Amino acid sequence: MQTKCEGCVFAVKKNIDSEYQQSGCVMDRSRKLGVAEMVDGNYLLDGYCNTFRPQEWLEGLTAKQQMNAGQVAIDEVAIRMGFIVELDPTPDAISRLRITLEDIANQEGYSPAYVVVVTSKVEYNEEIWTLFLEFFGDRDGIKFHITQTKRDTFDVDGAFENAQNGWIYLTTSGEPVMKNLMAMVDKRVNIDMKKLLVVRPYEGMNGFMFPAYLFKFLNGNKPKVYGDEMVDAGSFIEKIETAAENSSPELFIDWSEFKDES
Repeated sequence: MQTKCEGCVFAVKKNIDSEYQQSGCVMDRSRKLGVAEMVDGNYLLDGYCNTFRPQEWLEGLTAKQQMNAGQVAIDEVAIRMGFIVELDPTPDAISRLRITLEDIANQEGYSPAYVVVVTSKVEYNEEIWTLFLEFFGDRDGIKFHITQTKRDTFDVDGAFENAQNGWIYLTTSGEPVMKNLMAMVDKRVNIDMKKLLVVRPYEGMNGFMFPAYLFKFLNGNKPKVYGDEMVDAGSFIEKIETAAENSSPELFIDWSEFKDES
């Protein structure tokens, strides 16, 4: 996928031999994505630029926003992330869940789009809702749900019914969540412009991170039927690993690599 900078308000141009030709990018996208070639005096970037903005966009901003248009564009593409937490039914289940939800609630500079707690124990529901209200009840835009399941394993498919567009992070109650997690993902994909599709879990399902559209496309942990009627009955992780064999290594990375490089 490539992006032509023609018409973008962030394209920097200079007069060369009586013709204006692009010489840079206010957002530094040309350096980070690379320039495949010059087309009609404009860069053709070697990748998708999500901060391409036409003149009409700039004219729709307030005077104050126009003074800081770059930051406005960055804010517009900021990641959305939902958290799915499996409740581990231990004697101290709720106190352990508090640890995880508190870290999710206190993401540095970002707010979760939604939080889903997956549990097979209805007796915990009232206490779960109490924690939801404590951490998210007075914050606009954050949705929270309980997914009741009969499965003994992490029912991601059931929880996915409450998912939204954006990234999904899986974890279990009692697991700490890095408070700069969302900031790290946003920096990696929107500032550094590094490719990223999946971060493999560091233990069990903990730390498993992926875009919602990918889970939907692969039909989660259910059989996936392709157009040629080929059926992939593997789990979501197994489907991911199959896809990783034929993809760029930087798209599917281990948790340790994500943590160290971001």
